[in-house]
Amino acid sequence: MRKRLQELEESRDYYKTKLKAEKEKSKRYETALKNSEDISEPVKNHSYNLQAIFFCLALKMSGVMSLRCCRSALITFYLHFNIPGKVPCINTIRIWEQKTGYNGLQEKGNEADDYMLIIDESFNIGKQSMLIVLAVNLKTYKFGKSLAHQDVKVVSLNVKPSWKAEDIAKVVEDVERKSYRVKYVCSDGGNNIVKAFENNKIKRVYDCTHALCLLLKKRYKDDSKFISFQKKYTLMNRQNYMGQDRIICPQKLKGKCRFLNIYPIAEWAEKHLNYLQQIEKKKRNAEEQRLYTKLLWLREYQDLVKELVQVSAVLKGVFEILKTEGLDDEQVNLVTKKMELMACPMFLREGILVYLEQNNIKIEGHSRLICCSDIIESFFGKFKYNQKRSPEKGVTIGCLDLVNYGQKIDKTIIKKAMEETKIIDLELWRDKNKLESFNNKRRKLFKKWG
Repeated sequence: MRKRLQELEESRDYYKTKLKAEKEKSKRYETALKNSEDISEPVKNHSYNLQAIFFCLALKMSGVMSLRCCRSALITFYLHFNIPGKVPCINTIRIWEQKTGYNGLQEKGNEADDYMLIIDESFNIGKQSMLIVLAVNLKTYKFGKSLAHQDVKVVSLNVKPSWKAEDIAKVVEDVERKSYRVKYVCSDGGNNIVKAFENNKIKRVYDCTHALCLLLKKRYKDDSKFISFQKKYTLMNRQNYMGQDRIICPQKLKGKCRFLNIYPIAEWAEKHLNYLQQIEKKKRNAEEQRLYTKLLWLREYQDLVKELVQVSAVLKGVFEILKTEGLDDEQVNLVTKKMELMACPMFLREGILVYLEQNNIKIEGHSRLICCSDIIESFFGKFKYNQKRSPEKGVTIGCLDLVNYGQKIDKTIIKKAMEETKIIDLELWRDKNKLESFNNKRRKLFKKWG
């Protein structure tokens, strides 16, 4: 107990000293800011000026900085340019960000424009499934590049334990009520999503990435040689990830993505097969002999590696056309010609032709279609990256920051979001989507037991 008391006293003294230093620093900031000229623009019902709110949100939305970095940057900005103003805490900046995201969800589309939707759901731990709907303005979008964050807008974001076709159809109807005239949809082949648009009688284009990679799954899922190759590939990663031969360690692949990401497997295998051929004809030193022995198993799969390299080349060529130029009769001809010029395996060639035939649908007023939904996976990736760093596990109200990604940063919009969106609106939205963190649930569960 004496030892524990000593530790507590040392901890107390440390934090007292730290608190005193922070207070002195804050006094220096306040003194410097009071002596500066006030050029702030007020925001109704807010104690912080518009410049401070705009600066922090601009850093968070475009610079992808943390909340603490935004606060530190604002302090530096104030002191360097001799500008007065209050410095917000990170929770205040977080609320600003959530208000901007909530306001973005309430915005209406242009009734005179046509839109296409990209929709998908992401499963999370704790029986939470997030459904995101992105809208692309077909009047302003220009083909020639893949979809970027600035080309899309999050028009719906909802969280439920599971999503049935009826629930998804209702979400799409809510989007249409906000003046978004939906012409067609691009999505993966999830049964609930497919059925939802059949019920709504909205035409759907199958996402080319999922559709073509599903061909690889059908071809290699039960292939004994590919399964054997994959096991040795995985073993190679485990045995060399932390060892002295890290330079030949293959990339770790998630089980769910092994067919979506066939490129790194093919590239690694081809590169190291070429290395084997180079060093087998020369006198090898001890290190080269060790690497040679570890890579020798690749020779058994030379034919498979050659096929995987061909598949990767064909898919890259096809995706280069479909993801940037869209899908229409002209692009179908380009893809067909490209496959004729390349060594394309028969199963892949037939599958691609079937995909082109089934999804080259005709939409009134739009001859060329967007057929790739990769951009929505980028939104999910950003969310999961932030979720891992957050102490509050699960889907929380912080997911509203997804609405802000890639959007135009405008002072008028931010001021409107701050003045019109109330804290009660955020709380109601959180309660509607049942967004309670796991830590809060745990605290409630064990409250009676201290």
